[in-house]
Amino acid sequence: MMSRQKNQQPPKYYTVEECPKCGYKIKRDFKEGDYVLKISGVCPKDNSPMFISMIYTEVDQPKKQ
Repeated sequence: MMSRQKNQQPPKYYTVEECPKCGYKIKRDFKEGDYVLKISGVCPKDNSPMFISMIYTEVDQPKKQ
């Protein structure tokens, strides 16, 4: 099991929304209740329904000196 170092920031969670019709994608902060394949809104380009295609985390790595 990996443990976080004391000076490391907690991970940041992101959600990617995608339009299946035109391929438009947007990355935003994760919100409670998000899940993959959830209909999440309307595409700003063609007004088609958008869905959540991915949820992931990014961890900032401390810079080595």
